[in-house]
Amino acid sequence: LRVELEGFIVRLAVPCITEAQFQRLEGIITQMGQRQKDGDLMGYSALNQQFHAIIYDACPNKTATDILIKLKQQMRKYNMKTILVPGRNTHSLQEHKAILEAIQQAIHEASDHICVTALSNDPELTRRQYGLEAIPRFRVLRVLAALARCDALLSGGGSLLQDTTSTRS
Repeated sequence: LRVELEGFIVRLAVPCITEAQFQRLEGIITQMGQRQKDGDLMGYSALNQQFHAIIYDACPNKTATDILIKLKQQMRKYNMKTILVPGRNTHSLQEHKAILEAIQQAIHEASDHICVTALSNDPELTRRQYGLEAIPRFRVLRVLAALARCDALLSGGGSLLQDTTSTRS
């Protein structure tokens, strides 16, 4: 039941995921990989929860997400122990990467005539990993040029467009 409900939630969430949420998912995947290398299983597990929370937040069916969260809360002790199974975190990381790739693929399939340009801290990595055109997010002239060419701007808000913190935060 949990697996089916989680799949249902992901399918509903994918079209609603914002650029900011997608970027947070990318960042979490990177952090999960580092925690896996470091052998930090508890840190990995915490990031796993953050990854899924972003997807649940994007899902428009809050009843489904509430039911899933309640199911997961009842299974929390079991789930925390599964990460301790040798090799499980490697398998889990691959599953999460597959989810992120499916989200990216759904964005591409939404329309063949839409060109997505991502603002990225590492444009080359974004191009290689996700096949998206990417520009450096802090290169103002490049960002303005991309805005001049676009028909629409999708912004998740948050730290994407802000004036209260620096590039060091």
